[in-house]
Amino acid sequence: MLSLGVVAVTRDVSIAVMENDVLLSEINVRKEKIDDLILLIDKVLETAEKKIEDIEEYVVVNGPGSYGGIRNSLTTVKVLALMNGKKLKTVNFLELLAHQNKEYMGLIIVAMESRKDELNYGFFGGGESLNTIISSDTIRKDVLYKKLVDIKEEFLVVGDLYEMPDFNNGIYKPVKPLASQAILLSKNNDGLELDAVAPIYSYPVNVTAPKTGTRKSDNS
Repeated sequence: MLSLGVVAVTRDVSIAVMENDVLLSEINVRKEKIDDLILLIDKVLETAEKKIEDIEEYVVVNGPGSYGGIRNSLTTVKVLALMNGKKLKTVNFLELLAHQNKEYMGLIIVAMESRKDELNYGFFGGGESLNTIISSDTIRKDVLYKKLVDIKEEFLVVGDLYEMPDFNNGIYKPVKPLASQAILLSKNNDGLELDAVAPIYSYPVNVTAPKTGTRKSDNS
C-alpha cells in the first residue's frame, strides 16, 4: 500500500510517502504560510520516485489547529483523492502527538496553543496500545495548569507551548508532528468517503450571512 500523509494544521508541516510501512520520503518544515503545500507534496513524491497517480491511500490530519491550516490541507488532500478516485483517512492532531510519544509508560498530556490564554489539550495513557482519556478539548491555560499542579504522579507534557510553567511532577517535551507517524497511526482506521471527511475546529466557525431584502423606510 502506497500512502501519502499530510500534516499541515500548524506552522510545522510534515508530508510523507510510505509503502507498506517503509518510509520512502518525508519532509518536515516550519512555515508561516502553507500556500505552497502542493509544491511540497510534489517534492516528496519526486524524492520517493513516485507520481501522484501511484498513491493508493491518503492520510490527513484534520485538526485541531489553525483554521487556515486545517482548511487548506483538507481541501488540498480531498481534491487529490477526488481526482484519483481514492478514499482518505483522517487523524486527530493531538492523538498523533501522543502516539509519537507512546513509549512513555504513564500519563501523556498533549497541549498546544489555541486562542489567547487558551489551549487545545488531550489526556492519554502511554503504552503500545495508546489509551485515550480525553481526545480533544479546549481549556483556559490557567485552569489546565492548576489541574496539572495537583497531579501527584509523574507525567509527560508534549506539544508546542509558548511558555512552560512549573508543573512539579510534569516533564515537558516539545514535539513536532511527523506525517509518517500519522500514516502508521491510521492503519486501523477505515477510509472515508469524501463527503464524510470533517474538520476538527477548536471553535465553531463564525459565518455571518449577508442581510437580504430591502429595508422599509421609517414612514412606510
